[in-house]
Amino acid sequence: METVKVIPESDYGILENLVKEYLPGTDDIKSICRNYPAAVVGYYLDSALIGCAYGFASPWEGEKRFSLDGIAIAHPFNASGRGGKLLKFFERCVYDLSHRCIDLGSAGGYVERFYIKNGYTPIELKVLVEDDGWKEKQQGYAFPVAEIQTQGEYTKLVLAVNDYAAMDKDEITEYYGGVDSFFVFEKMLP
Repeated sequence: METVKVIPESDYGILENLVKEYLPGTDDIKSICRNYPAAVVGYYLDSALIGCAYGFASPWEGEKRFSLDGIAIAHPFNASGRGGKLLKFFERCVYDLSHRCIDLGSAGGYVERFYIKNGYTPIELKVLVEDDGWKEKQQGYAFPVAEIQTQGEYTKLVLAVNDYAAMDKDEITEYYGGVDSFFVFEKMLP
C-alpha cells in the first residue's frame, strides 16, 4: 500500500538517513522538523518511508511564501510518478499553513523538467561568481544582471527569466565566470 502523509516524529531518524543519502548538504532538517512539522511529508510504501519533501517559511517578511528545501524519492522507487504525488501533497500542506506561493532552487536537467511539469515557473537564474570579472561582461549582454546577492564567499548574480527556453544555464554561467548556477522556480497556490 502506498501512502503520502505528514511524517510522524517517530520516523524522523529514518527521514534524516534519507536526507543524508539523497539530499546531501541539507544541514537544517532537524530545525525544519521542529519548526514546520506540518510541512515535513513522506511517501510510504508498505509502511516504509521511501520519499520525503520539506521546507520552511520564506525569510522575505510580509510574503506568504514557503520554500521547498528538499524533495526525493529513493531509488528504485523514483521516476514512477511518486515524486509528483509527494509534491502535490506538500503543496496542500503548505496551503493549509496559509502560504500562497512556493519557491525553490532547482538542480538542473530532469529536475527542472519535473518542476515545469508540475506547474512551477522559472523566475530567476542565480550564478555564483568568485571575483568581479562579471561586471564588464554584462554590458550589452542578452542576459544582464538584475540584482546582486551574497552567498558565503561568493557573489550571487541574479538574472530575471523572461524566456527560459532561450537561457542556456551552462553557457551563461561560463560567460560570467561562474562556479555554479541554478534556476529559482515558483508556483502560486490556488
